[in-house]
Amino acid sequence: GTIDLGSTSQRWKDLYLSGGVYLGGTGSANKLDDYEEGTRSTGSVSGITATTNTVDSFYTKIGRTVIETIKVVISGKSGGSGNPNISLSFTPTTNILTSTFQGGSIGLNTVVSAAYFGVYGTTAQVYANTSSGGYISHSSWGNGTLVFTVIYES
Repeated sequence: GTIDLGSTSQRWKDLYLSGGVYLGGTGSANKLDDYEEGTRSTGSVSGITATTNTVDSFYTKIGRTVIETIKVVISGKSGGSGNPNISLSFTPTTNILTSTFQGGSIGLNTVVSAAYFGVYGTTAQVYANTSSGGYISHSSWGNGTLVFTVIYES
């Protein structure tokens, strides 16, 4: 740990690695071998019937941590069934309840009377929840826009 690569006045432009990089040590916990960014359009909120029902998202994945921002637009809602859910870009490895206090945030919500969104088990889906963690059914969903960010481990 005594040799520098570059200096403040002589820096490298790009670095391309195929096997990962070790940060702060040589143990397996120090190895970063996955980084990606992407966008996706998942189609719609499952369980909602509407003229317009779109879900778009963008994500950043660093190692096993995923930070995903999801935008939902619903208009002309005419029905639904069950507890609506939104698919995620990756399958979570753990069961978490995501909220502004537990790894996520809601930026705009004119769609559903929910203050929380939960990721359950290893299903790659997010559900709207009450403050006690119960599902919010399709009858509580309406027209509008919903934007939220969820952080989970894949």
